[in-house]
Amino acid sequence: MYLYVGSYEQASKPGIRRYRYDAESGALTYEAGFSGLENPSFLTANRAGTALYAVSETSEGEVAAFGIGPDGELRPLGRRSTGGAHPCHLTLSEDETRLFVSNYSGGSVAVFPVLADGSLGERSSLTSHEGNGPRADRQEAPHPHSVNLTPDGRHLLVPDLGIDRVAAYALEGGRFERIASIALASGDGPRHMAFHPTLPVAYVVNELSCTVAAFGTADGDPAAYAALGTVSTLPAGYALDNTCADIHVSPDGRFVYASNRGHDSLAVFKVQDEGRLEPAGFAPTNGKTPRHFAIAPDGRFVLVAAQDSDAIRVFAADAATGRLEEAHRYDSIRRPVCLTFVG
Repeated sequence: MYLYVGSYEQASKPGIRRYRYDAESGALTYEAGFSGLENPSFLTANRAGTALYAVSETSEGEVAAFGIGPDGELRPLGRRSTGGAHPCHLTLSEDETRLFVSNYSGGSVAVFPVLADGSLGERSSLTSHEGNGPRADRQEAPHPHSVNLTPDGRHLLVPDLGIDRVAAYALEGGRFERIASIALASGDGPRHMAFHPTLPVAYVVNELSCTVAAFGTADGDPAAYAALGTVSTLPAGYALDNTCADIHVSPDGRFVYASNRGHDSLAVFKVQDEGRLEPAGFAPTNGKTPRHFAIAPDGRFVLVAAQDSDAIRVFAADAATGRLEEAHRYDSIRRPVCLTFVG
């Protein structure tokens, strides 16, 4: 299995790095770097592991496609303009015929057809969000921060940090139509989402309020999502600067993790009945600014990209308690901000 690491980097330097991942030990072995793309800050791959897609988070805004060879080597398949500034997240449709991209500064969501060879066709749609929020420094305009496919593949949910809402788009039959808007609390700044593997529950991590909001999704209609409660990602009394970044559910569905930048930790929550969350502690990331993290497919290890420490930390996860214990540390990895397993 490979781990591809995206970063904030100049095009002349290797912004995407490939590591061999040992599932038994959690160890990483560096194999190669790929240059030529500025700020490949978010990556995603198809299920077959034959294609990788990367944003180029710049003011011009591009998305790049790569073929993945048997040895993990990347073969460029072309680029497309995303139609908006600073694309920051992307995901494939359930049938992998479309790629969705969120333009953070552009305030829009772009859609591209995926061609038979894995390359991208001309952009088929560009939908702009409207509005703002109470935080003039961060919510002066819409800022869609991620694109999240629902488990049934019928909807795309887009948390918009700038307007405190999650926009819901219908995808069935080739559609891309906004059908609902899920409100968060004023000033929350919703950023990323995760879905429980067995319960009808979605979790939203709020960057600005440093909270996780849970929603019941039983009937599958985003317009009917029911709020299940909100929990803080920080210890009681913590008053220093912090913003949240990423969120994931353990493969067995027992724990939810959310990353804190400032407190530099992963908040750990135990999943209760109906998907509600109970705080279960904090795992120091032993590195600054954990912008992104990934849970290994078997759930045994959690890998953290510590952006401002130029480091990746690997933690062994206790299946019974959710506690994390550092197993490996890798330094001198310039500004890692995305970790993607392939294979």
